[in-house]
Parts: sequence; structure tokens; C-alpha cells
Amino acid sequence: MSNKVRIFILMLAISAIGWFGTQARADDSTHIYVTWAGAEPDKGASAWFIKRYVDHDAVFRVVPQGSLVDAGTPFDVPQGRYRRVHNASTLETLLRDHPSQDLVVQRLGNLMHDIEINQWRPKVFAESQILEARVKNIDEEIGQGGIPMECFIPFFDGVYQWLKSESGNQDPLNTPEECAATKHRH
Repeated sequence: MSNKVRIFILMLAISAIGWFGTQARADDSTHIYVTWAGAEPDKGASAWFIKRYVDHDAVFRVVPQGSLVDAGTPFDVPQGRYRRVHNASTLETLLRDHPSQDLVVQRLGNLMHDIEINQWRPKVFAESQILEARVKNIDEEIGQGGIPMECFIPFFDGVYQWLKSESGNQDPLNTPEECAATKHRH
């Protein structure tokens, strides 16, 4: 066997090992979604959408503000594909890649746009103000400047039902029991 053939086989083997090693690491974090700590409605709505529509096996990891995300799929952080930009909320960027025919989800996207992008103008939708106030209340109840995902997901399940009912009743947006349980862990 010539030296050129040996070098080619060696390079091929090294490439294969590198590819398989990379693939294995990627598979390990396929269902991990990482975001910064915080209490923003858009973060919660995005996590909810990921869990309910994009990846039912999603596991969320919350890291301190400003941390570099080195594993998983970052969202609602500057380095993430799914983040707020000048003309779209984080949820809206998720909906671009994962469109939903569900009219309630589309309405939630409009509300997140109203909250995140329409910051300095009067809100277009009354529900936007209600959602902002409820998330702020939950954050104050829990403390520590961030709402855990195990609280956000059931909260947005309630938001979904509230928007679906179109009753205009604010009562379904009570703080979920899961949020009270997380208060004691901080």
C-alpha cells in the first residue's frame, strides 16, 4: 500500500471519528433548550410553544443572565436563532421555522409582538397588558428575578385556554400550583 493511500485512509478514519464524535454530542443535547433567567412573557410563551408544538421531550435549562450557551438549543438569548429581533418576538421567530395553523397560537404570537416589539406605543390588544401584569405578579410572588420553566409551561397552558375561550375573563390566568411549588426552591 502506498503512503498516499495510507494517508488517505488515516484522514478518512480521523474524519469519521470526528464526525461520529460530533454527532454523538449533538444527539445528547437534541432536546435541551437553554435560556437566560428572567420573567418575560415572550420567554415563557416561547418555552411553552417549544414544549407543546416543537419538541414534546424538551428539557429546559436556565442559566444566569449574560452566560454563554455552550450546549443545547439557545432561545431568547442574543446568540440564539430564536430570539427577539427588531421586528419579531422570540415566539415569532420560532413560528417562522415551525409554523402553526392553530389560530390561538397565531394570536399568542401577535400578543408577544405587541408586548416585545410594540414596547413604546400603546398596546394594540388588551390581553397584552393582562399577560404582562400576570407575569410580573408571578415573578414578584416567586422572587429571585426569574420564573422557572416548570411554572411558565402550565401558566401558558392556562393562557392558551383563556385565549381559546374568548370569554375575556381574566380569572383563568391565576398563578398555577407549579409556581407556588417553585417559590420554596429558590
